[in-house]
Amino acid sequence: MRPSCKRCVACNRVTEESSKIPFCSLHVRAYENLIVGYVDWRNAYGDLSPKEFLERVRDNEYSGRWVREVAGAVLSHEDLMQIFLNDLSSRGMKD
Repeated sequence: MRPSCKRCVACNRVTEESSKIPFCSLHVRAYENLIVGYVDWRNAYGDLSPKEFLERVRDNEYSGRWVREVAGAVLSHEDLMQIFLNDLSSRGMKD
């Protein structure tokens, strides 16, 4: 491992080099699932903000471990929250 390798904010594994978010490959996949899942949750729960969505996923014992970890990381890092909001917006899923 090179000393310049970045570490995943959720688990400390080496991050994906090509990723704009500081997650390992496992957490990148969970992040992508969160982006896609937001629409389903909004349809199920009505007007649900991205922050409320992430809080519910993080606190839901039936959510998978990886997505709970990603939701927690996004909620605790303002820069990650902004990236999450931008990713939702770029997919037409505005708040």
